[in-house]
Amino acid sequence: MKNVLKIALAQWNVREGDLDHNTGKLAEMAARAGDQKSDLMLIPEMWYIGYEYSLFNRLATGFDAGAFTFQGELARKHSLAICGSSVRCERGKFFNTMAFYDHAGDLILHYDKMFLFAPMGEAEHFSSGRQIAAVEWHGWKIGLAMCYDLRFPELFRAQVKQGVQLFLLSAQWPVTRIAHWDLLLRARAVENQAFVAGCNRTGENPSYQFPGKSAVINPGGEQLIKTDDREGLWVTEIDIDDLFESRRSLPFLDDMRDDL
Repeated sequence: MKNVLKIALAQWNVREGDLDHNTGKLAEMAARAGDQKSDLMLIPEMWYIGYEYSLFNRLATGFDAGAFTFQGELARKHSLAICGSSVRCERGKFFNTMAFYDHAGDLILHYDKMFLFAPMGEAEHFSSGRQIAAVEWHGWKIGLAMCYDLRFPELFRAQVKQGVQLFLLSAQWPVTRIAHWDLLLRARAVENQAFVAGCNRTGENPSYQFPGKSAVINPGGEQLIKTDDREGLWVTEIDIDDLFESRRSLPFLDDMRDDL
């Protein structure tokens, strides 16, 4: 077990349909995170091609190709867990899939986005996931979520009931609602007495501007890291003993009810 995890947040301008740019950015960030001996790097939602729906038929793959094998190869190369989402195709359906590769480059967890954001076309182009996703890694119970999911506390509470202690959340959250992002990240941490790491993108697409503002929040709602609107890599450490102390000193999770 690792009581202390070093987490890196890698945010950049995800360019729609520009594979060379996006894969180059991920490779650069992974190298930097590896050099800093990070345990885990969290990256933006739809990091590979963005929301360029016209390219899905050509570039969406399963876990054995494309964005997913590239992400896994970088994880193995830099001995670094990497977690982020891209489009996945399975049996003719598209999913916004968050993949967690461990430091050996093995896929140990994936999550298909359950709550699809209609204003960005997700509900039209993606199929919805049906299962929450959690895994034990280095003695931590980790759960996954994406962007719009943040507005649905029942998803996070369901994972806490499975023992989750750290939520990893990839996003493309626009500047017009960034105050909601800040508030909801902290709310999900406080109400579940858990660590929350959220990685947003920067830059813009034809419809939205994205301000970064990625963050890591502790179980008391304090920001351990908050980025600005630049591309870059930010690193912090989280200590599981802080979570245990939070839950011991104010054990309100023991009073959860399932009969309401």
